[in-house]
Amino acid sequence: MPKAAPGSAFRKDVKNSVGNSFNHFRPGNRWDKPSAATAPGSRIGRGKQTEWQLGVDERSQALLGGLSQTSRQTLDDIQSHEQTTVDGTGDGEPDAWVDADDENTPMDDGITLSAEGGEMNLLREHAGAHRYHRISRSWTHRIKAREAKWDLQLDALAEAYLAWKHDTSPVVTIDSEFTVQFVDIYDYQYERTFNHITAEGSQYWNVTLLRHGCLAPTPDVISSVVSLRTIELFRRLRLRHPQLSVQAFVKVICDLHNLSYSRSLWRGLTDVFDIYLKILRRVQQMADMELGRLSDNYRMLHSCPPCQYKLEDEPLLEIEMIGSIDGNQSLRRADLRAGAHEDPRQFRSSYLLSEDAVNVFQHDIKPRCKKSKVSAPLPPVSEEPEEAGAADGDTEHTTCADRWQAAAADVVKRMWKIYRESGIFLAACRHGFVWIFCDMIKSGELAKYGLAILNELLQLFGKNLGIGYDIACAFMATVRKSSLAAAAAELRLRLCVPAFHGFAHNRPCQLSNHPLYITGFGIEDLETCEKVFAPSNGCAKLSRHATRFHRHQSLDMHFTQWDEDKYAELATFLFNNYQQAQGLLNDMPTAIAALQSGKALEDTVYHEHLDAERLYLASRKKEPESDVIACEYVALLIKYEAAGKLYHTAMAQTVPCKSDDLQLRLHKVKLDAFEQLEQLCTLVVALEKLHDFQERWTPSDKWKAAVAYMEVREYQKALDKLEGLVVQRLFELTKMGLAGTGYKMRVHINKALKTRCKAIQTALKKFNTAACILNRPPLEWKNISTYGSLAEFSLLRECREDIRSLPWAEATNRQAAIYHLKYERALEERERLNLEVRRLATWVRDEEHDFTCNITRVGLLRPHLAAEMGEIRDRRVRINNEHRKCIARIQALPSFSGISSLGTRIGRTNTDMDIDSLNDEAADGTGGGDEELDDDGLDEDDRVADELVNITYFVENLAIDLH
Repeated sequence: MPKAAPGSAFRKDVKNSVGNSFNHFRPGNRWDKPSAATAPGSRIGRGKQTEWQLGVDERSQALLGGLSQTSRQTLDDIQSHEQTTVDGTGDGEPDAWVDADDENTPMDDGITLSAEGGEMNLLREHAGAHRYHRISRSWTHRIKAREAKWDLQLDALAEAYLAWKHDTSPVVTIDSEFTVQFVDIYDYQYERTFNHITAEGSQYWNVTLLRHGCLAPTPDVISSVVSLRTIELFRRLRLRHPQLSVQAFVKVICDLHNLSYSRSLWRGLTDVFDIYLKILRRVQQMADMELGRLSDNYRMLHSCPPCQYKLEDEPLLEIEMIGSIDGNQSLRRADLRAGAHEDPRQFRSSYLLSEDAVNVFQHDIKPRCKKSKVSAPLPPVSEEPEEAGAADGDTEHTTCADRWQAAAADVVKRMWKIYRESGIFLAACRHGFVWIFCDMIKSGELAKYGLAILNELLQLFGKNLGIGYDIACAFMATVRKSSLAAAAAELRLRLCVPAFHGFAHNRPCQLSNHPLYITGFGIEDLETCEKVFAPSNGCAKLSRHATRFHRHQSLDMHFTQWDEDKYAELATFLFNNYQQAQGLLNDMPTAIAALQSGKALEDTVYHEHLDAERLYLASRKKEPESDVIACEYVALLIKYEAAGKLYHTAMAQTVPCKSDDLQLRLHKVKLDAFEQLEQLCTLVVALEKLHDFQERWTPSDKWKAAVAYMEVREYQKALDKLEGLVVQRLFELTKMGLAGTGYKMRVHINKALKTRCKAIQTALKKFNTAACILNRPPLEWKNISTYGSLAEFSLLRECREDIRSLPWAEATNRQAAIYHLKYERALEERERLNLEVRRLATWVRDEEHDFTCNITRVGLLRPHLAAEMGEIRDRRVRINNEHRKCIARIQALPSFSGISSLGTRIGRTNTDMDIDSLNDEAADGTGGGDEELDDDGLDEDDRVADELVNITYFVENLAIDLH
């Protein structure tokens, strides 16, 4: 029987007098039938108080009987001291009592204590006072103790929650009542009375509260309760708007009920929300166990039916699965607590890859030596050895790696020092489902994050995995030098750069790593991670100063809801991609024919053109060493010749000066000219000996050729400057269109663009000046302002020989090659979509069958859990009905070339249902849906989605169409 703490009713009266309605009692022990006097929160009258006092006296007499003679004498002395007067008469008469005016007299004067001790505790017990002990414990210890108590109750709480949610019968209660503060967004009550229940597990107070539709923030000492509908409302709001904080929600409640905001309400709702989510996770775990979904990595292996629900007798694809990996530095968390003040809870999520698993690859790659651009090196950020960046495996220092280098400078690392988690590194499939993520700890995108993610993906998904990454060209070199090299080669891992980011890479990199030029990727842009990061950045506002537990809990909530949304959009995704692919298949042949008009056969072999361009660019990857030496030698000779002329001019000044000052200045000029001539002569001689020049060059053919090549180098420097400015402009234009970019950021970028345009015009003038010297065609501002790719700059750079007459360099041939590649990728996309549509349709059938069978089985023993599983099934059926209608639209397309009938998943043998009837439902779009489509088969959401697809298609092809 849960007993109220002694004096609990009196403490409540005291707290009510100061405006606090909290009452404290200590549950956790079993009770048979609580009495009204000991019921928590009950008020007792004068008769009950007398009865209580008699009970205290009886306990006091029992305690006195067990005392020694010495202790009993000491207690008598203490009690007799109360009857002693100031003058020591001790007659005990009321008139003998006087006030003690001496402030220096101690209050315990005259009290003798024994060597045994414990007299004061005995006195408090005899007087009926409750003893309080302030235990000095850290926040960490208090959380551990509280979580241990919650864990003991968790199963009972989960069952009570299911009973409250799905049991419509009235709750069996007893006459015992207790009163607590009731927080509800609709019906706030300063005090609310509840009855105890007699159900199983009712030894816990929160089980009783859950059956009444509320929950307390603590497992044993109840201060206030929050209604479940209030917590569920906040959870739903948080899922749709991650920026909503507990504090804001509490203030809404206070505003609605004219209450003053207090920190205790915020703290209470935060704790209630944590345990409520814990109960929901336990309920979901119980349902997954019955559905057979509790195995390791089940979510990753079954999250995306079009990718992973492979059927029997399917043709093999060049790339079986397509996904993306990337890092995001918005989800940072400040390192505020450590040691005894840190939240000890570890949130377990199927999305999160542990830090230990990441650190396995900590020293796989040796960090690249970086040249410092400052004169004085900065002091080290920390004593820990530097770790390799994602591109450090690329020892060739390519332009792409330098532009997209993920590892930051020391100055940026100092900013990261205040954060423990500096962001996340994430992997997702092409349909948007999040596979896994890990925390980036006090760093940027290091090599270990990408390697750890790839290791998990290779182990789970196996062969023919295609992954997009911003710096895939350099990161592939990192993979080859890591411990994953053998596995990546055996499983045929293919990395490529995303479509948009790929246009910021140089032309040789695009030809090898852009998805347009790689067989098997279809029309996928591989920018999935950017789409995931845009809404997930909403979690950053609350997670910046949160604990690790709450940050991971928030991310798990967000990604779980994100995946549910992506599942609801799956069929629409397939339908839009099918239309986009078919549009390319319809339009590209006409465009290619127009460009091929009047061309010879050798001008239309586009794959040979690409091979020729790759070979040419590979041969021009580095400057010939002989040209570099010749330029250096001629530059020294030119300086030496100029120094000789200056020396002879100075020595020719033989006219006597009238002023001594002028004479000294002339002497210094001659001396400086001689020293400069001597230094340059020494350098020229040293260079000639180093490179074995037999005779000194004169302004002959070699000299002129070297001078011409130096002019080319100046031209290329001007081109580099112009290229860098245009690329920055391209990125900033894209940033202005990203979702989540605020107004201030847009204004800032707009101002930067205006400045950038002026800088581009200045650089363009310098470029045209250098181009005129080489008789190269100048560029116009109207062309530069519309550049969307770096391929144009790559062609301008090649000026050692005239390549404009080659077939692969001709503009019309290059555009026709782009159209031809788009046509091939569209064919690949349609082939993949035919498989994915059938996989999704089969998954819908099999999932509903599994739900029906398991719910029937579980309902015989656990009806409440079966009802919860039925609710989960109903939500999926509602979405699956939309999938069926959309799949029917895809199969009704004139260009559809897939198989309409459902298949059988590889290894599945328990499909015991009427498949023919489900085939009919999948074919005609029925299966429970009641909504009607418009006359043309599209509802309003589909129209908007199609418009967005068209806009996206236009933006993605803006750069590529300008070839």
